Amino acid sequence: MKQTLEPGTSWAPRHGSDGQPRQETGVSAFTQVMSDLERLLFGPPAPLDVTRRSRLAIDQMNRSSEILVGGLQVIAILVFGFVYAITPKAFSATVPFEPVPIVLGVYAAITAGRLALALTGRLTRPLVLLSAVIDVVVLMVTIWSFHLQYGVSPSVYLKAPTLLYVFILIALRALRLEAAPVLVAGAAAIVGWGALLAYALLIAGPLGVTRDWASYMTSDQILVGAEVDKLLAIAVVTGVLAVAVVRARRLMLREASERAAIEDLSRFFAPGVASSIREAQRDFAHPIAWREATVLIVDLQGFSALAASLSAESTLAILGEYHERIVPLIHHNGGAIDKYLGDGILATFGAVRPSAEHAAAGMSALCAIIREGERWRRERTLAGLPAPKVCAAMDAGPITMGVVGVDGRYEFTILGDVVKRVAKLDKLGRQYGAAAIVTEAAYAAHPLPAKEGISARRIEVRLPGLDEPAALVALMPPSDHDGSAGSVTK
Repeated sequence: MKQTLEPGTSWAPRHGSDGQPRQETGVSAFTQVMSDLERLLFGPPAPLDVTRRSRLAIDQMNRSSEILVGGLQVIAILVFGFVYAITPKAFSATVPFEPVPIVLGVYAAITAGRLALALTGRLTRPLVLLSAVIDVVVLMVTIWSFHLQYGVSPSVYLKAPTLLYVFILIALRALRLEAAPVLVAGAAAIVGWGALLAYALLIAGPLGVTRDWASYMTSDQILVGAEVDKLLAIAVVTGVLAVAVVRARRLMLREASERAAIEDLSRFFAPGVASSIREAQRDFAHPIAWREATVLIVDLQGFSALAASLSAESTLAILGEYHERIVPLIHHNGGAIDKYLGDGILATFGAVRPSAEHAAAGMSALCAIIREGERWRRERTLAGLPAPKVCAAMDAGPITMGVVGVDGRYEFTILGDVVKRVAKLDKLGRQYGAAAIVTEAAYAAHPLPAKEGISARRIEVRLPGLDEPAALVALMPPSDHDGSAGSVTK
């Protein structure tokens, strides 16, 4: 069957969801081209869900930029005024008037007012745009007044190097993370110089125009092409700076959005893990790191049975108190939470951030957890509330950090025999009534100091998969031990 195209449509080798070719209008093709051009010029678009905090940060930076602009202008006025006062004048003492002191005085007053508004946070966006125009107008009026000061044809002021200051004024506006002030300053400069050119042409008449560059430079004749070049230069500089500002603003907004995403990730992962996920330049299905680390498991003894007898609100309240007490101790000692498993907490030391002192950091955190867990249990007991006992287990060994999961649902986790071993030790601790179980090797490497007030008892247990009994150390809280603190007894 013959197909015809209606006006305004084009045929492209693209297919819809039904596998059949689809038509694409010329308008949509044009829109795609413009979108690609925009991305090329200004970079990827800024995210739409930029947080209020990020926008406030940008507003604060813009405010500081305006203060900086005002400060630089004040410095420039002082320096230019000083240089003008001490240098010999390039004009006769009989000139009708000197425009520079007048202009400097007016401009100083305007700049001082603008700076005061910026310092007090009252410099609104319309005032910013207006000040950009005023700066250029003051410069153009100064240049225009030169022919009155020297009593010459207006065409002479077209050769004044003072025009170069317009580029400084435009560049100053680029300190603000908005393209509008740059464009307004550039447009004002183009209009201003165009007006000066038109005035000079009107006064000079047709005979005052030349096409010879030498005549233009050595007489008061006007070379229109040279003035057009100046206008083009102003336009190009304005455009380039505006593009640079837009690209910088978009980049900052994307970075702010990514930083917010990192903060959100950090609510579910350790900050180092969140950074690793963000910065990983590889396939998540492959291991990210292999290293020696200390693994710690903390949970509540008998919590499952306790939770069955409590309401959901009471259960979550206990977990909230428990996490509030224990998690900061892990973070304070350099640990990272790998995951929460109900009342269980799986943490690592030296995994996310490599550390030669991971075992010592783990032992320090473990001791703090034992003491805090016992303190929490006593407080709840005295208050007549359910008081589960905090238990823990810890060991060190090689681990692999990686991502597991399929179909877009992934979990950042640690893998290794040491994780399985610590899980078995955690269950074993309940049989001995210990607050924590660690391997003898881990304890020997970093024994408890006497000031910790925690007793250590050596035990030998035959664990599944091991031919020889495992040498372990059971740690008891201060209220449960007899004998000297920190000593290992059999």
